[in-house]
Amino acid sequence: MLPVKLSSVMSATTAAPSPSSKDACAGHAQPYEGLYARYAAYPDVAPLILKTASGSNYFVKINDVTSGRPILALYLHGGSTFETKVPRGKFTLRYATGRTWCSENELFGSSTEARKADRVFQFDDEHEYTIELIAQRNGNLPTKRISREAFNTDR
Repeated sequence: MLPVKLSSVMSATTAAPSPSSKDACAGHAQPYEGLYARYAAYPDVAPLILKTASGSNYFVKINDVTSGRPILALYLHGGSTFETKVPRGKFTLRYATGRTWCSENELFGSSTEARKADRVFQFDDEHEYTIELIAQRNGNLPTKRISREAFNTDR
């Protein structure tokens, strides 16, 4: 698996979701791009830019590294660049990809591919990140595949 490119530009390793013969979520309303949920009230101070690959949509969760609890979630269209700010702290990043949104628990249904970045991100006044969730040779953000269930747990 190719790592995603990270840096103060970072990229992730991703693969296209496996196609499903039937799209069980076709009738579900699709979220607007941007902030999907804020799970805690912390001031946003550190810039974060996310870039996504075309072909799938993305649901990104940023979780507190100590408690494992989600801090915020973003819904992004494939091929887009999205800028936001996040609270100070140490966080992990998980993302799920797919074409048709079902729900926060079901993600993109059976075609969901979920991944977790193999690093902790330190956000503060001195750290900002551009994370490219696009598979790249020599990328610097290794990720590992996780189940939908693991995506939705606090650990």
